[in-house]
Amino acid sequence: MKILIATSRPFLPEHYTGQNKTIFELCNGLAKAGHSVDVLTGWDTPSSESAVYREDVSGYRLYRSAKPLKALSSLSLTIRPDVALVMDGDVENLSSTLLKLRLPVVIWYFEPPWQHFLHAEVSPRLVHIASSDFVAKHVNAFYGVRAEIIPPYIANTGYSQQNSGEHVLFMNPVRSKGFEIMLRVAQQRPDKLFTVVESWGLSSEWKQYCLGKLMHCGNIEWLP
Repeated sequence: MKILIATSRPFLPEHYTGQNKTIFELCNGLAKAGHSVDVLTGWDTPSSESAVYREDVSGYRLYRSAKPLKALSSLSLTIRPDVALVMDGDVENLSSTLLKLRLPVVIWYFEPPWQHFLHAEVSPRLVHIASSDFVAKHVNAFYGVRAEIIPPYIANTGYSQQNSGEHVLFMNPVRSKGFEIMLRVAQQRPDKLFTVVESWGLSSEWKQYCLGKLMHCGNIEWLP
């Protein structure tokens, strides 16, 4: 199958995010399964708005553009994919452009849609999927559409290791990632050591709030 993955945000290594890492893992997994994979992403590097730069990356083709929405139509007509997967960024306009080309489109939500960035179109060629039941419920509440639940693809060979089961790592201490849930779990399991590592830029007020909560838990360490 020929698959086009589209995001308007810059990709690795410019922007190293959890979602970009997931896209990278998915591309490798699809390529290893025998599919033809092309990826269109944004690009922060100054360049001509019309320029599209191609890279061949371990089994799939990566196209970077400062204006990916403008590049999407011509690239789609050149590649002629069987299906397009929209994963991040300007989801509304990316999916709308692909539907106008009469392509089957899948929108994959990895986080709850906190803002109304998408006016969900009704089309037999449009499928919504979500990374978890939690995200799917928010998609339904915001847009009134049902999202199938498909967890993110993770090649665990790069992450598996021996461990004692005595240490818990929590990345990105923000409310939407479950900081306060982690806090309650740590309070209930004082026999375990919890390490909290900053990721997104935290406001001084939120960081002060978090550190204040940690003062009452002797089994939590905080790393910047």
